[in-house]
Formats: sequence, C-alpha cells, structure tokens
Amino acid sequence: MEECETPRVKRLPNFNSRSPRKYDALSQLPKLPKNRSVSPLLISKHIRDSSRELQTHVQNFQITCINCQELINVNSIESHSKECIKVTENVASIDSSSFLQQTTFKLEKLEKCLEDIIATRNLRPGDKNYLSVLIKFCNKIVKFDYNEFEACEAIVKNLENLLISHQGSSSLKIYADKLYSISKDMLEAIRELAIQKKKQEIDKMRFEVKLYKDQAEMLQNKINKRVPGLKIADISKPLKTVESEINLRNLNTPTTSNSATEEASPLLEEHSEENLSDKSDLQRYFYALCLGYKLKLSKNSESRYVSIQKLYSSAISSAVPAEKWKDWIAHELSSPEKWFGDKPKSSRRSRMRTETSRRAKDFEAIIEESSIDLY
Repeated sequence: MEECETPRVKRLPNFNSRSPRKYDALSQLPKLPKNRSVSPLLISKHIRDSSRELQTHVQNFQITCINCQELINVNSIESHSKECIKVTENVASIDSSSFLQQTTFKLEKLEKCLEDIIATRNLRPGDKNYLSVLIKFCNKIVKFDYNEFEACEAIVKNLENLLISHQGSSSLKIYADKLYSISKDMLEAIRELAIQKKKQEIDKMRFEVKLYKDQAEMLQNKINKRVPGLKIADISKPLKTVESEINLRNLNTPTTSNSATEEASPLLEEHSEENLSDKSDLQRYFYALCLGYKLKLSKNSESRYVSIQKLYSSAISSAVPAEKWKDWIAHELSSPEKWFGDKPKSSRRSRMRTETSRRAKDFEAIIEESSIDLY
C-alpha cells in the first residue's frame, strides 16, 4: 500500500494595505552592491577624519585651574602648572566671601574665556553667534540684584532651551552647560539674598514697634507720677482735635487757620520729642485744651486773644487739678475782659480795622511765651 503524502500549503499572514507600517531605519540605509567589498582606504580615511575632529575638540577644551580659577587650555596645562603652584590671594578672599560673590566671580571668568575664544579662534558664523548669546547672558546675570529674581529665572529657562536646540560644535556646548549650571547657582543665591532682605525689614519693623511701645510706657509712667489715672490717649485726643479743626478751617478761613497753625505748631512739634519732663507734659496738655477751645470760637471773639501762658500760670498758681482744666478754661475764656486789664473796649469798626495786625502780634507773643517755657 503506497503511502500518500499530503502537500503542505504555506499560509501567509493576512496583509491589510491600510494598516500603518512600522518605520525601519535600517531598511532605508544604502546597501552595498553584491560581490563588492568595502575599500580599506575608505575605512582608514574615515578613521583619520574622526580622530582629527576629536583632536580638534580636545585641543579647544578649557580646564579650570584649582589655584587661580582661570580657564586654561589643554595644551597649556603643563606649563601653567609649573608657574601656578599655590592659591592666589584673590581666590582666597573669594572663597571666604558670600555664595553670591563666588558665583559672580565664576561668571566673570567664564565671560572672559568666551570673549577670548571669539577673538582667537576661527569659528563658523553659527558658533560665533552662539557664543555671543552666551556672553550676553553672562552680562545680564552678573548685574542682577536681589529684587530681579524673575529676570534671572527667565534667563535660566532660555539657556535650557538653548541647550536642547543646540546643533553646533560639541566643544561649545560644554560652555553652555557650564553657564547653565552657574546661572542656577546665581538664581539660588538671589533667592537667599531676597529672603535675607525681607527678614531684615521685618526685624527692623519689630524693633521700631518695640521702641515706640517702650517710649509710650515710659511716658505713661511719667504722667502717672504727676496725675494718677491720666492716660496718654486723654492727651493725644485734644491734639487730634486741634489738627482736625485746623484742617477744617483751611477750607473756610485761610487767614484764621494759618494763624491757628502757627500757634499750634510749637505744641505739635514738642509733642513728638523724646524724654519729656513731667512739667512740660502737663503744659502741653493744657495748651492743647486751650487751643481746642479757641478754635471753636468765632474769629471776632476776643477770647481768642487771651494769652495761653497767662491762663496756664493762673491755673498753676490757683492749684486747679488737671481733671478740671477743661471746665476752668471754658469759664475763664467766657469772660475775657479781666485778662486785658483796664484797657477800654474798642468799637466794632476799630476792632475790624486793626484785627489783622493785632492777631499776628498776639499769636507771635503766644508762640514766644510758649516756646520760652517749653524749652
């Protein structure tokens, strides 16, 4: 019985013409013709060209000297090592300085190296422009201050994009990498400096607040020794009333407000001084009460021309308590005739005629009397 062999049918995979094919880079390479070998001369030429290009890159490398921190060419390392045998004084001072100064020093050295490369080497236009951009970045970063953090951050991002899109010489890309690293250090140094500045401002504000608080407590203690129960707020309130009245009258009667300002200025200036005596503190309080009451009077009232110094002397000699000064001043200024002596009362027309000149003289007298006693 004869054996029958069944023929094997080779099944091919189904192929869809619309399905995307994977890209095979090797299939796109040019193929050598059959029965033909590669020439050894061609291989040796390729090796020589590659080694020559590599040697050119190596010769252009700059290495930082650990003693002087200068960028030295590879071919000059041996001769430079014989001369530079210890750390220079300039580098020693930089090492002991702040991180920001050290970073600035590195940027300046790198900028000088890039300028020397442009001046001494025969570069292609693309490489020359690339180095020019790096030098511009160096100039900008060196001049940055602590408040220019965002500008420095923008340059760091530009350098990062420049490294990604670089298509020039590999030896020049090394300098871009170095500049990128130093720029990140500069960014960190600027951030630390900005934080230190903010901390100094906060500490200064805290010191000033504490100083003002101590001065207020000292003044309160002096007032308590003289008048128990009297607070600084009770004294500052009449002063604020005087200032508000002066500002209000500046809009209505400029002449009167100017005179009132001249009368109130010694009191306001003296109120801001430090280390005041108990007597001068009470006198300022009395003057503030008088000025506040006078500003409420009409401009034709004779009570406005009563000497505050005389009122104060009378209150002290009569031993009027400070708590009753406000009522006492209102009572005394309600009858100003006794403060002008036996001088006959002039007519309304004559008072209006001489009012301007007399007001100026009276206020000058008040200021002189108050300044003598205050100082």
